[in-house]
Amino acid sequence: MNCSWRNSENSNQKKRREMNETERIALVEHICTLYPRLQQFFEHMDQCTQSVTEASQNLTQCPLNMAVAGQAGVGKTVLAQIWLSEAMRKMQVGETRSSSPYHYIRLPAMITQKSLLYHLLCTATDFCSNRQLSVTNTWNMENLFFQVLPASGIHLIILDNCEYLIRNQSMHTTSALIELLVRLTYQRDLSLILLGELAAMEHIMEAFPKFERHFGPLLHLTPFGWDRAHPETVMEWQTLLTTLDHELPFDETALAAEGIGYRLFYATDGIVGRLMQLLFVAAEKAILEASTTLSLCDLAYAYNLCIAETSMGRGKVNPFSASDFREMSD
Repeated sequence: MNCSWRNSENSNQKKRREMNETERIALVEHICTLYPRLQQFFEHMDQCTQSVTEASQNLTQCPLNMAVAGQAGVGKTVLAQIWLSEAMRKMQVGETRSSSPYHYIRLPAMITQKSLLYHLLCTATDFCSNRQLSVTNTWNMENLFFQVLPASGIHLIILDNCEYLIRNQSMHTTSALIELLVRLTYQRDLSLILLGELAAMEHIMEAFPKFERHFGPLLHLTPFGWDRAHPETVMEWQTLLTTLDHELPFDETALAAEGIGYRLFYATDGIVGRLMQLLFVAAEKAILEASTTLSLCDLAYAYNLCIAETSMGRGKVNPFSASDFREMSD
């Protein structure tokens, strides 16, 4: 079994080396890695989809909903992308049905009740192409959505960037948005999954008890850790890095080796979004220079570009260029 896996891995590496620069950069840009800590969230999301089927058979219950919170870059959007990709693979869209039952909406800043309804209607109808309908009032828009939802085949909608429900909003606008989401939870055909930044989502839960009753308890997606007193945290981070190493279009860089692995953790604070940004910039540099692997110089360049001048880099040294860099004790 190990031999077969190694042969497959070597074959994939060979194919990646044969790609041109543009193809290799695109490959890195679209890496979407499944890691074990996401499994519990996938299970909750699967339960939400199953609850829609159960609610359609039992008129006394409504589908489950859920809310996931975490700091920026921690992996909430990646969570949605991976789950959607896997759900669609299972559904085999294009062979068994004409449209997807699962939809993803990224909320814009300064979202309003009308713009949220507009996005919802665009998932269920050809509303976006009808200019006359696009200027109707929120009451009509909401009623129209509830009318078309049963025939649309939509079972689940993921709303990302839910911090915008409250950030820089008036209390009136926030209340209207929250009340709309609560009304949506009473639909037997629909489950909602909300993703948002931790502080904002906790504020919403505290300020609107009705919201918490329908979407709580809040599920937390946290950064990775590196704690020698808890070796499992180090192993989990190294497992993620090993997976990424296999996905990159290079010979293995040994990202998970403790020397590099800790440097990557120190640089990114264990935040997946920052890690992926760092690796993309480093990989792009290496690809354009025709390197066969990532080097500390590539990572040092990426750190200076992506992190050094940000709040995350404040008070830090560049761990990839400091020759005497050592693991820091807590």
